[in-house]
Amino acid sequence: MTEEKTILSEIVGRLRQGGRVLISSHVSPDGDSIGSQLAMYDLCKLCNCEPMIVNHDSAVPRYLFLAKHGLIDVYSADKAYPRFDCAVLLEAPEISRIGDVRKLLHPDCFVINIDHHADNIRYGQINYVDAKAEAVGMMVYDLFHEAGLPITRDNADELFTAILTDTGRFRFSNTTSAAMRLAADLLDVGANPKRIGDALYACYSEQQLRMIGELVASMEFYHNGRTCLLLSDQRLRDKNTGGADEVEGLADYSLYTCSVKVGALLRELEPNRTKISLRSHGEVDVSAIARVHGGGGHRNAAGCHLNFPFKQAKSILLEQIEKALPA
Repeated sequence: MTEEKTILSEIVGRLRQGGRVLISSHVSPDGDSIGSQLAMYDLCKLCNCEPMIVNHDSAVPRYLFLAKHGLIDVYSADKAYPRFDCAVLLEAPEISRIGDVRKLLHPDCFVINIDHHADNIRYGQINYVDAKAEAVGMMVYDLFHEAGLPITRDNADELFTAILTDTGRFRFSNTTSAAMRLAADLLDVGANPKRIGDALYACYSEQQLRMIGELVASMEFYHNGRTCLLLSDQRLRDKNTGGADEVEGLADYSLYTCSVKVGALLRELEPNRTKISLRSHGEVDVSAIARVHGGGGHRNAAGCHLNFPFKQAKSILLEQIEKALPA
């Protein structure tokens, strides 16, 4: 029996013991996070657990098309939560990455850590960490298979969303034949690629589309055209309210110029807090830049927050990108 097979068996065995199970993931949840959590909820239910999904913050509205999206609870210090026997933490390299939800983890809570980030510190009682996995959604699929449990049409949509978003619509370098075959299997179960793709990438509000135009028109280039920044400062955010810059794949626009090796989308959230979404081509590891500021991600796609004014955050980021670029 392989080590991975043993870990899968251990996770399924622990879940079949039942009890109250907390399901959570990293702050600012993305498609892999949301899809994997919703599918894991059903897996836990089928294993006779009492699962509850709690996230530090809410996902952006584009994921509302997923049928079970309403199951996701946003943590509140004023809410009474049950004492959880077990926690399944998805896509969180460190417990700190789940934000305030970590307050729900008492010392006796059994933690199952499921992740595909290479820098995961293996903090769980069970650690299912596979840095070669294209998406955590694929790892959750393997758990269904190990447990001998059926994948429903809702689960197929959820896991297809996980794979689609974490492979950048099957464009990122992490896209493999295994990811494509699993996606095909999910289509056979009933995943709807037209509905999922439209909801994520072709369903903008007028305000969102106009903001994209402004961001692209004002993009800035540095380091002899090898770096591109999209800048969503407070002025632009005030002009385009309602999360107009929370668009799936928006940071990818920073890489669409042929000469660019590193791109970033900067969002001014508060006077002293800037959200950074990093992208890169080839050998530049943007996750190393993100980790400096308590963030994380993958080699070619990562994110973090800088607790500095917008212009200063931009200057700091440019210095770090310059050091990361090959000579």
